[in-house]
Amino acid sequence: MKFIHNCRACNSDKCTFKPSIIAPFLVERMFNMVPQPTKHLYGVPNQVNYFPCKTMKCGDCGFCGINIMFDDEEMNNLYLNYREDEYNRVRLKYEPEYKCSTFNERHAYVNDVSDPFINSHIKDVDTLIDFGGYDGLNTPNIGKNRHVYDICNVESKVPITDTLFNCDLMTCMHVLEHVPDPNKIIEEMKGFSKYYYFEVPKEKTENKEFWHEHINCFTMESFSNLLSKHFKIIAKKEDKFLHVLCENI
Repeated sequence: MKFIHNCRACNSDKCTFKPSIIAPFLVERMFNMVPQPTKHLYGVPNQVNYFPCKTMKCGDCGFCGINIMFDDEEMNNLYLNYREDEYNRVRLKYEPEYKCSTFNERHAYVNDVSDPFINSHIKDVDTLIDFGGYDGLNTPNIGKNRHVYDICNVESKVPITDTLFNCDLMTCMHVLEHVPDPNKIIEEMKGFSKYYYFEVPKEKTENKEFWHEHINCFTMESFSNLLSKHFKIIAKKEDKFLHVLCENI
């Protein structure tokens, strides 16, 4: 873990910072630390000792994120056996309204929004790789041959590949909001596909004081700025999510 001062989307140093905390669920998963009440000491009243951080907002592109760059070990701790029993147990301890069953069915937006958006701009997709697609349940139904590339050790609805290979379309949906360094993930993807489709949530960041699994919050401007450093953007759409379709340079 290290603290950062530059925007993760455009690398600007024109960022403002406000106090915030990391969700207790993340702290226990990443660091095996449980928030504890402190004793009355030096005039400080009893309080729960949460893990402090800062909310960083870019004055150039509007990107909003946590000011911490988590390392590989910390991220592996968080996503180990993702959404399985132990993950759900710890999360429900802090977040009793968390609905595990939400992820057992294909999300309607994939069929209603993501697939039509892609199909309206590119044709003749034979092979698709869903980068970070977890169990393949929400992999776009595009192309004759579909594969999931993911580090999660789970049974998948589509074939899993542990290596990237040349394909017509690579999708990366609801991944970049989770990762400490989006550019690193994009660099790993580059050069294997003719087209790339990215999708992230459009999140409210006003008065952001609490950080959970989504450590990056993009505006369309910041998301486009990030992707245009690596690809040629050919189509964009903004609703409750940000959709960007790119072509390899």
